Amino acid sequence: METLKAISSRQSIRKYLQIPIKNPDLNEILNTAVQAPCSGNIQTTRIIVITNEQKKEQIADACLQQTWMIQAPVHLILCSDHEDLKKIYKNRAEFYAIQNAAVVAENILIAATSLNIGSCFISAFTESALQKVLKLPKHIKPQVVITLGYSDDKKPETKKEPLQHILFFEEYGKRSKDMTWFPLTKYKGKIRKLLNK
Repeated sequence: METLKAISSRQSIRKYLQIPIKNPDLNEILNTAVQAPCSGNIQTTRIIVITNEQKKEQIADACLQQTWMIQAPVHLILCSDHEDLKKIYKNRAEFYAIQNAAVVAENILIAATSLNIGSCFISAFTESALQKVLKLPKHIKPQVVITLGYSDDKKPETKKEPLQHILFFEEYGKRSKDMTWFPLTKYKGKIRKLLNK
């Protein structure tokens, strides 16, 4: 699947088929992590791959009892190690480490979608519970949990806000009256109303 199609078709999947992910596909997804941009080119994101059923149950429990997660064949836990960043960025290190993990997560989500593998980004968890389950050292912080697997989710595609609702030019709140930015004719009437506000 080409990149732009993968971006537009990605969805948060919460129902999975009990089909394991082949190692070459999982490796391809994981390899996108090291291609993600990072602050000062210091890679602070660490990834823990979980396939053990008991561990997945413990992780789902740490993620505020989201038991649907257990069906996913693979859980990825993205953690940050911002000790090296502290030397350069001081009190901004943790902030940058969080951003680094988010960018890695997006690469993983898009790569999975391109291979027709479903995924879900989960940030609702109890940090101390995840640290205990994963035996994380104190300086390693969990940032994101991603579930991976083949989708059994029949839900319709999620509707997103039209671009014109979130797009400004030169300053916040300033919109463009140039209709070439919004070529979809079915939205033109709504866009004109929005731009004329």
